Amino acid sequence: MVLHEPASRVGVALMSLMAPSILFMLLGGAVADRADCRRLLVRGHFLVALLPLGLALVITGGRLSYGALIVYALGVGTVGAFVLPARDAMLTRVAAGNLGRAVAIMTATQFGSQLVGIASGAAAETVGAPALLLLQAGMLALGSWRHHAPARSRWRAPPSRPEPARRLLDDRRRRGARP
Repeated sequence: MVLHEPASRVGVALMSLMAPSILFMLLGGAVADRADCRRLLVRGHFLVALLPLGLALVITGGRLSYGALIVYALGVGTVGAFVLPARDAMLTRVAAGNLGRAVAIMTATQFGSQLVGIASGAAAETVGAPALLLLQAGMLALGSWRHHAPARSRWRAPPSRPEPARRLLDDRRRRGARP
């Protein structure tokens, strides 16, 4: 809309948004398995909120370029590759035995939010891209605060690491059991 780029360059920009997920999703899952997912979500939401804020400032300053858009897309895709596995891992830890219902609610909320985002994007010509990016940054920052709020402390999601096999074998040997 702003840069008036051809479809091929828009495709490269979309690839820049999605490629980090392919590259880093497994690493993001491994990190989520070994970390407090709540902390990861707080940091991830805060970090990803800075990206649309920065892009809004770039647009407002008249310095928007195709390269800036690619940097933004790579940043959002990379942070997302760590946030999504943390969100999914936290869901399994806080679902309280009703995982199917929690997944259905999360999926409906996600798609509903995407529809609101698409509808908001349609208003970009009227409202302006910077205003929508500031709204997006605010919503993401709200997600960071929401996960960080003291009322949510019961949702602490520490790592779910199984005990290393070597330690289990050592414990069994000390008790006289055969491995």
